[in-house]
Amino acid sequence: MSRHRLIIFEGCDGSGKSTLIEKLTSVVPNNYLVNHNGVYESREIAFATYNAQLNTHSDSQLLLDRSYISELIYGSIIRGEDNSKIKKEVSKLEDRIKLYFKPLIVFCNPPLETVLNVWEGRTVEEYVKRKEKITQIYNEYQLIDKYTSLPIVEFDYTNVESSYLALIRELIK
Repeated sequence: MSRHRLIIFEGCDGSGKSTLIEKLTSVVPNNYLVNHNGVYESREIAFATYNAQLNTHSDSQLLLDRSYISELIYGSIIRGEDNSKIKKEVSKLEDRIKLYFKPLIVFCNPPLETVLNVWEGRTVEEYVKRKEKITQIYNEYQLIDKYTSLPIVEFDYTNVESSYLALIRELIK
């Protein structure tokens, strides 16, 4: 069985990434190492972290809750960073991923209204503080293809057609 050795879960805050990872690991609990990536102080720290994760787990199956795509979207919207300055670095990272892993991006993408309801209902302090910013981030994620050349599967947990079981079968094949 040829499995995806690297599965990156992407989407804005409140899109269901962590919940989906929990469901996946409950079905195939010992097959994947899970790394949760948060918000980094700088792009340099973020990319160093992603590279270190790939180095450390180069012979493992790895699930990433967020990756460089989040850094590109959140970094440009929240910190005002210019993505054109790191195109080469992103390209090198993706080339490396394609060479050593069988990658797949799961784009968690429920409707904006659902994301905003989840985001507003959270009891922990969120990195993004304003509804306008989370909406802007959500809208930028709709253009995910411009941030990566890796294969993408879209998942909307509010859509019955997009069942967890069907997605899990796709991920572990």
